Amino acid sequence: MTKPVKEARPERVTKERVAAMEKVAVKSILKDIPAQYIEAQRNRNSIKSCCQDIENLTYQTFKTDGELEKPDFAVMECVCGSKHYRAANGNGKL
Repeated sequence: MTKPVKEARPERVTKERVAAMEKVAVKSILKDIPAQYIEAQRNRNSIKSCCQDIENLTYQTFKTDGELEKPDFAVMECVCGSKHYRAANGNGKL
């Protein structure tokens, strides 16, 4: 009995993410970032203590597809180099 021949997998479609805004300090746009993002960052025990301090973080939003109207995810980056990803809320503030 012969094994069935597996078909080749199609190539993964990848799109370049598009920055929706420049990287800025979290403390300078604190009022525009959803409060739950900040609280979640401060209360996560699984990350370094420097990453919990908003003074050490920058914030940038992205679109996974340039054709999207609003950004769909955000990245908070710490001075230590760690990046923390969040699904963006899409309220259009940033």
